[in-house]
Amino acid sequence: MCADKETNPLVQEEDQKDQANNRIEKILNRIGFGVYQYLLLGVTGTGSFADGAEVTIFSLVSFMLEDEWSLSTFQLGLMGGIIFGGMSLGYIIIGIYGDEWGRLEVVKYTYAALFLLGIASALMPEFWSFIVLRGFAGVAISMSVPPYIALSVESCTTEQRGAYVMIVELLFGVGQIYIVLIAMWLAPNLESDKWRELLIAAAIPIIIGIVFSMFVVESPLFSARKQRYSVASNSLEYIAKVNKKSPLNEEEYDNVYLTFPLHVERGPTRFSFLFDKTHKLTTLLLVCLWSCAIFSYYGLFYILPRLFGTDEEDSSVLYLILIAIGAQCLITLGSTYLIDLPALGRKGTLELSFFFLVLLSAASIPLADGFAIYVLVILINSLNNSTFCMLYTYTSEVYETELRELGFSVQNAIGRAATLFAPFVFTVLLDWTKAGPFILLLVTNGLMLVATFLLPFETCGKFLDSSWTE
Repeated sequence: MCADKETNPLVQEEDQKDQANNRIEKILNRIGFGVYQYLLLGVTGTGSFADGAEVTIFSLVSFMLEDEWSLSTFQLGLMGGIIFGGMSLGYIIIGIYGDEWGRLEVVKYTYAALFLLGIASALMPEFWSFIVLRGFAGVAISMSVPPYIALSVESCTTEQRGAYVMIVELLFGVGQIYIVLIAMWLAPNLESDKWRELLIAAAIPIIIGIVFSMFVVESPLFSARKQRYSVASNSLEYIAKVNKKSPLNEEEYDNVYLTFPLHVERGPTRFSFLFDKTHKLTTLLLVCLWSCAIFSYYGLFYILPRLFGTDEEDSSVLYLILIAIGAQCLITLGSTYLIDLPALGRKGTLELSFFFLVLLSAASIPLADGFAIYVLVILINSLNNSTFCMLYTYTSEVYETELRELGFSVQNAIGRAATLFAPFVFTVLLDWTKAGPFILLLVTNGLMLVATFLLPFETCGKFLDSSWTE
């Protein structure tokens, strides 16, 4: 094996590329984790926060508008499905062009669009105009996600990268908690006349990300791979200055200019690279994982108000949802430690999570009401979210810089497309029998457990642009 590596010119070329491309990460590792990464969290975390807020908004607002606008089961499903349709479209657009447009600038523009769409949708007088704007909001959200995730992994140290992305995605749950708290303040009994104020309140925090974006720089790894070497050097100098570390020395400047340029075709033909010999198995398994994970999480969360519905005031529903999201954040926070353990890594933590999800889903099937089902639903929702966050980390690492946004976007686009029907399917199954959603969850979690075992690569502790064929 070692002799082959020493004599094979193709392997030697890959090794040279890996060493050249890893130099940017080595500079970041020398600078270390510090104040700059916290400033960046203000940008990237806002996108995750907004994503979580949107999920909670469409769950609560659909519940509030069901009587206000006399919505049918079809319209209720469509209200949730239109968001995911918009998200799928946004992921396709950013997948094709995102690795050309860059990271930071796309984040800035999509945040501005999301803020304006949030305010505008609160002013809509009827159902159809409302869901059209929510569909465009879905496009804006999804176009922001791959750039801010790529910006996170490409601007962080190797050792802290996994936990950092998990913390970014933890703010997804904080966004959900924010919306529930606002709902408890504005409409403690989920009064239908307060939905406009709720939408406006959801849009306001996006301003935080726009402000923080003025104090961060473009990804140095992306800039160097695009042969914008002076931009990459300036970005690294700025990060070192903010983190109060010594500036780049002469050797480090030279290393920036040794980074290999991107060699990937432009336009839709780029999709073929995800299905070449190196990436095909990983891509297909991730399609299964992302589709099932998004379908399971959003479908279950959509029916939480109905699962938690009681004969008492609707305020009890909000309290139960708040507990569910709080538990979700705690379990996700614990996962940030597990995924960086060499003994588990990304794959091992996912396998453990899906194993427990299978057990919990099976245990929920014979139960209909009472305290036990509430506990199981809360645990399932929490682990669903945690695995979702782990997939963000793994997918953003397993694809190289020239394919990072494309690979991440394709997985999300397919997953969101599969989720177009999740609100409708989960609502219909719940109307049929309370066991219906849990039977479906048992199947999807079983599929994800098998798919995770089959994933060929572990990314924990690896450089981003290392050759996965080694």
